[in-house]
Amino acid sequence: MSTYKLSRYNHYLNSTAQNGPMVYNAVSNGLAKLDPDVYELLRRGEQGLEEMEGDPSRAELLASLRKGHVIVEKDLDEIEFMRLKLNLSRFGNLGLSLTIVPTLGCNLACTYCYEGLRGAKFMSDETEDALVAFAKTQVERFGYRSVVVSWFGGEPLMRPARIYSLSRKLISLCKKARINYSAMVVTNGTYLNPAMARQLKANKVSHVQVTIDGPKEIHDARRPFKGGSKSSFDVITRNVESVLGILPVHIRINVDKTNHERSLDLVDQMRARGWFDEGKQCAFYVGYTRVWTPVCSSIADQCFSMEEFSETELQFQRDLLKRNFTLGNLYPTRSTYCIAAAPGGFVVGPDGELYKCWSDVNNLDACIGNVSTPLELNPKLMEWLSYDPLAQFPKCRECEFFPICAGGCPSVAIQGKNTDGCNCTPWKVLMNQKIDVFLSQLTQQQSKQPLEGGHHAVDH
Repeated sequence: MSTYKLSRYNHYLNSTAQNGPMVYNAVSNGLAKLDPDVYELLRRGEQGLEEMEGDPSRAELLASLRKGHVIVEKDLDEIEFMRLKLNLSRFGNLGLSLTIVPTLGCNLACTYCYEGLRGAKFMSDETEDALVAFAKTQVERFGYRSVVVSWFGGEPLMRPARIYSLSRKLISLCKKARINYSAMVVTNGTYLNPAMARQLKANKVSHVQVTIDGPKEIHDARRPFKGGSKSSFDVITRNVESVLGILPVHIRINVDKTNHERSLDLVDQMRARGWFDEGKQCAFYVGYTRVWTPVCSSIADQCFSMEEFSETELQFQRDLLKRNFTLGNLYPTRSTYCIAAAPGGFVVGPDGELYKCWSDVNNLDACIGNVSTPLELNPKLMEWLSYDPLAQFPKCRECEFFPICAGGCPSVAIQGKNTDGCNCTPWKVLMNQKIDVFLSQLTQQQSKQPLEGGHHAVDH
């Protein structure tokens, strides 16, 4: 009798790109090309494993399969193994993550905005001081080794002075504690300019993320200025061009049924304008537009299902390869967790209110506390920290893709919106085809064809 069993997280692939059978394991994140006879033995299950174990010449093969988690000990409970791995990374995280919203004010009227009616509320000096004190307490209490800041809004660059002031104080805090500090900015790009980019870089901002949803007529219809006095596309693209080479820019293209066919037109325009020239440090990716809150429920009919988005993204990637772009998000990643479900992840509103998720900004019902008062382990916070997809969702327990998506977005799950696969990974839909695209690029690189551009995934 075999001492091993096949991992429940194996994916057996027949790759057209490599013209041979392959196995991918989602736990080890390893992909291996197999001889046809080995592939057939694995597909035969326990009987095939017994045959391999009984053949001394296959000892090295068995060792490799075990190292790649393709085969595991028979008594290993892989579901509990994954729960342990996830919790070790989630609760063992030694970083404090702060998404800081210095203002809810914004100069655009995006059709899919999920934050609702907002006044021009700005963070005060008192809240700034309380936020720094909160960060200091968290670092000292939990021994965090890094502070990672995401500047968010509203439009955070409406008040750059607040970003500079808070950055200096948080950087000083980290320097005294001898820990790392890093930051990025999510901005609509309408206030960007070279002087601001240099200031942001001086305050350890690694890059800015800017959303452009297509060519001018498409973008302006989706992300117009309030009052519609001028083209936001013209302003944003002019500003982005002015800072390229000073600060890296990640372009997010939010796609749905109404604009996805024009995404390549935007990419072609950016390339023609030299955004991907050497030294410009510009990357781009497509984002999944969804109904985050009731405020943007009117766009529901426009949004893709996860299956539709997966197919759209795959075709987008294939078209980019034809254009000789180097794509950076073609291979699955190991199991990850959302920082919102970890103890050290917080979103801070302009009044110092604390949330766990970006999508909860301006929703006081989701508030878990305030930086001005000691944080208590209240029911809302406990709901986030006790989130356990393997225990709460039977479909996650049975899913062979769990090591890739770790249950999807906790916010979607906690709100009970995890229906019809909307919270699943795109890899679940088109694994074989997506691996083929990855292998096609690998072959392209190995043949030393000229490559350019920078399509990379950015976490959001």
